[in-house]
Amino acid sequence: MFSFGLSSRRVVQYIVCLMKYALSRDFRFTFICWLAYSCAYVGRLNFNASIVPITERLAMSKADVGLIGSCFFIAYGCGQLVNAFLSKYYNTRIVFFFALLTSAFLNLLFPLVPGPMAMRVIWFLNGCAQSVLWCNIVKTLADHVSDRGLPNAIVAMSTSVAFGTCVAYGLAALFVRFGYWQGTFFAASATLAAAAVIWISIYKPAQSTTPSLALSESAIPAPVLRPRLGGAMIVLFLLICVGGIANGFLKDGLNIWVPSVLYESFDLSPSIAILLTLLLPIVSIFGAQLNRVFHEKIAAHAEMNAYLFLAVAVFSTGILVALYTQNLITILFCFSGMALCLGMINNTVTSMFVLNYRRRFTAVFTVGLAAGIINTFCYVGSASSSYLLGALAQSRGWLAVFVFMLGVAVFGLLVSILGAFHERRLLWNSP
Repeated sequence: MFSFGLSSRRVVQYIVCLMKYALSRDFRFTFICWLAYSCAYVGRLNFNASIVPITERLAMSKADVGLIGSCFFIAYGCGQLVNAFLSKYYNTRIVFFFALLTSAFLNLLFPLVPGPMAMRVIWFLNGCAQSVLWCNIVKTLADHVSDRGLPNAIVAMSTSVAFGTCVAYGLAALFVRFGYWQGTFFAASATLAAAAVIWISIYKPAQSTTPSLALSESAIPAPVLRPRLGGAMIVLFLLICVGGIANGFLKDGLNIWVPSVLYESFDLSPSIAILLTLLLPIVSIFGAQLNRVFHEKIAAHAEMNAYLFLAVAVFSTGILVALYTQNLITILFCFSGMALCLGMINNTVTSMFVLNYRRRFTAVFTVGLAAGIINTFCYVGSASSSYLLGALAQSRGWLAVFVFMLGVAVFGLLVSILGAFHERRLLWNSP
């Protein structure tokens, strides 16, 4: 018998500790937020994953297909801003439940409507429904998760994007393999409906929902605890938002068009092209923990983004070389590295920055509003990338697309460098 150095008493104590954590408020709210947002991504990225069969079966141009994606992003970005202002008046439990159910119904309807115009309307409405989610998730975490549990919640929420993306692309690859791309949307509909039921069943707020404003010592250095916003913080906030535009453009441009690049440039079947795209979210899963370690070394969020945008620019250059030399291994490596860096930037601007500076934001407006504003800027980039990159690929080819993306990465790098100098001064001058 192997003892592994553990007595039966210690094993029991360990199991009891795990059970206590599983029943704790921190775990309960982190879990339902993670699950709901993972399922939301299944119900939005299923379209991205199905672009190749939709383009082929419905004889649509890349620009037309890209415009459907842009309709989602426009609705989502504008809805983020509206819901960010209104979220403090919402009954989060009920509003969130109906938003998930609405998205489930629209996913069920999408493959049944005739023609691209109807698809644009349905996907626009899906963007409106899903725009309710993120600001309410941030508000829920800030209000109901303790300072001790918040760093773990940030890491968990960043993995929800990767998990949801894996499920969306995995389902698409499976259904496309059997020649039934519509099944991806039906499966997403069922997933969203199940998430809605779980959300309303488990969401039980405590009697007091007043957020604790004390920050975890491991979350951010002490100098930023001054409870006011100030002009310097507003400038930093705007620079983070502008960097979010560049990140949204690159991140969602990559998610939407990678299967088409692999299918058209390397003569792969649609199902294999979609399946290989799963490398991107799988690699991105590690981004959350990397970001946490990264932030322990670099306090300034904008400085973190500067290093990551530099890496994105390098990977974009590698993609151009791989396209020119027709090297599949190299382009998959560069796609994965680019997705990892962009996911880390997204986690920094939409989660870490907002929650770590939440004491400053609550001096002027709610944390949900701050998160909603930043997410709106991110989706300005997303909305423009879907149509613009599709039209560019249609007229000039994929090399032109990635030259343009390289330019956007350099722009994000310059904005982040400016933000890094500003944030460092802000940290040094804080009492």
